[in-house]
Amino acid sequence: MAIIETTEYVLCRANALTDLVEVLRLMNRSDEAATTAEEARRLYETKGNVAAVRNLERLLDELPAAKPLAR
Repeated sequence: MAIIETTEYVLCRANALTDLVEVLRLMNRSDEAATTAEEARRLYETKGNVAAVRNLERLLDELPAAKPLAR
């Protein structure tokens, strides 16, 4: 993630974080997935990407004990 953090392409960063959420979910690392999703959500919201935020919420619904996204 260190490489992607240096880019100015906010949506690329958010997309990479969303991919990481999926990997963490598959590894049963729910807390880390939820934390990563929060960061992705913040980035999507800065660009007004409501659809991506909803996709994150659906992804987190698949987590066993995920923390809900803050509103």
